[in-house]
Amino acid sequence: MAEQERELIARGEPTTVQKPINFYSFGSQTQTFMLPDGIQYIEYKPMTSGMRDDYEHRTQRKISVHQASKKMDMNLDPAKERQALLEISVVGWNLLKPNKDGELVPHPFSAPALREFLRMVDPAIVMELEQEIRKANKWLIGDASLEDLYEQREALEAEIAEMEGIAGEG
Repeated sequence: MAEQERELIARGEPTTVQKPINFYSFGSQTQTFMLPDGIQYIEYKPMTSGMRDDYEHRTQRKISVHQASKKMDMNLDPAKERQALLEISVVGWNLLKPNKDGELVPHPFSAPALREFLRMVDPAIVMELEQEIRKANKWLIGDASLEDLYEQREALEAEIAEMEGIAGEG
């Protein structure tokens, strides 16, 4: 232990200096979701407070209560929520798309290209990407609707049944 450090300890002063954190860099933390081929990938970012505001604005749920019957209607649209989540969080990719000759060529990232990709890709890939983005945004984990959770449970049960069938054949 250095002499200077011993003197600080003897006087009851701290021996380490605390470094400040750059809170403005939070939104720059790009994460990668690998596609099943292990070559292509999608880049996404955890949501900043501003991105969260945009997401909540785009996914607000309308609730109406009928006074006479006391019946409540709530508009839930899991597809709209998923679309907003992906459009806000996905920021780039390394993706190949067939050209007119069927050759795979780099496909530049853009918002319209993302929407096209989401319409055409295997829903299981979209589900995995959505789950990764939700994990990266801790505040979203409790935001899944009951219908979303039922869909996830059904998908997991189907996957378990398929795996049990494969295990039973072997």
